[in-house]
Amino acid sequence: MNRAPRPPTLSPRRAETRLQDRRLKILMLGHWLPSVLWEADVRRTVCFARLLAGHHRVTLAFVTDDPGPFGALTALRAEFEDIEFAVVSRSWKRFAGMIRLAMGQSATITHCSSRALRTRLRDRTRADAHDAVLVSSSGMTPYLADLDPSTPVLVDFGEMDSDRWARRARARGWPWAALYRAEADRLREVEIGGARRAARCLVASPEAAAVVGSVAPWASATVIRNGVDVDEFASPPRESPAPIILFAGWADPEIAVDLGAFCHTTLRAVRARVPEARLVLVSRRTTTALRRLARLPGVELAAPAMDIRASLHRAAVAVAPIRGGRAMQDSVLEAMAAGVPVVATARGHGGLAARPGQEIFVEEDPGAFAHRVIQLLESHALRADTGARARAFVAKHHSWDAAGQALLPILDDVAGRARQVGPSRFVSLKRLSRPD
Repeated sequence: MNRAPRPPTLSPRRAETRLQDRRLKILMLGHWLPSVLWEADVRRTVCFARLLAGHHRVTLAFVTDDPGPFGALTALRAEFEDIEFAVVSRSWKRFAGMIRLAMGQSATITHCSSRALRTRLRDRTRADAHDAVLVSSSGMTPYLADLDPSTPVLVDFGEMDSDRWARRARARGWPWAALYRAEADRLREVEIGGARRAARCLVASPEAAAVVGSVAPWASATVIRNGVDVDEFASPPRESPAPIILFAGWADPEIAVDLGAFCHTTLRAVRARVPEARLVLVSRRTTTALRRLARLPGVELAAPAMDIRASLHRAAVAVAPIRGGRAMQDSVLEAMAAGVPVVATARGHGGLAARPGQEIFVEEDPGAFAHRVIQLLESHALRADTGARARAFVAKHHSWDAAGQALLPILDDVAGRARQVGPSRFVSLKRLSRPD
């Protein structure tokens, strides 16, 4: 009987060499330390970097405006051996950014600009080329102009930095609204340039993918949703929490309108049945609209709040009653990870695959929404069962590891195609990356 030939067995040294050959050299341009300018959550960037560092050789490159960053840098070096950074002056960069904004340029780009970092990255890439570059911040996009144009680039837009500034503009009055709108427009130009340079674009939501498609229809945008650290949001057992209804999210004008309608209809119906129930609004920013809502009976404001875990651990129910505003998938997932049952509209939960009535409750009618909230407030068993199902759903489908695993084949594909086809097209970004 003929047998198929056995594959040759590699010696341990040759097997190790072959494994090392598959490790890519990746340059990651992003934000790794907190800043007063970029308040967007950096967990997506950091979690992706941790996953990639377990499979490839990763270099982190960034700027920081922290005048004493060395403690944070020490912690960062403990995880990532290779980092390149520059410390920029917070006060000077703010002033320079306003001047550049008045001159028709981006304040964010000015803040992130460092001639020293640009020079070091250029010298490094000339001596030791990277297999791929991953950009996770619009402010760091101009550094691509000084890198090898043949190196494939992935741009992770997340939820789009320009949209973050646009939301700020809608939430503020003059003159801040005009300044924020101008910054959003400038960053949008940078994002379009980044999309032209990128072999692949990544986004965190279908809404962000639609934005990329509208401004850069030639770009290939792939949705990799944000993850949740389930252990981080673990909540201690609670037999009878106070009847707190939690709303946690940003304060866009459209969302404020939705919240106002919720307070005047659904919350009023809930308090007619459960008089001690109260709605707690948690947001990173305090706005006039939120302060106005906090004057209503049964409404409290907990803002600004950068960490919502304490509020989640006190809540009995979380709500996302969004009809015209942006979806709140991240906030919904965090509540579910904490074991807090969620009642949302279909738009509010952003198209999660959670099963209605099992891991989440989806209600469109205000009366049905109020009835569901009342059920949860009055039934410990229903809260516990729904919360446990929700937490299990997030752990299985929306962990950061699951999100990061979707990135690995994309990176391998982009790097592999670059080796096959040779140098890629290059769009000059120098006009957006003037020295500071």
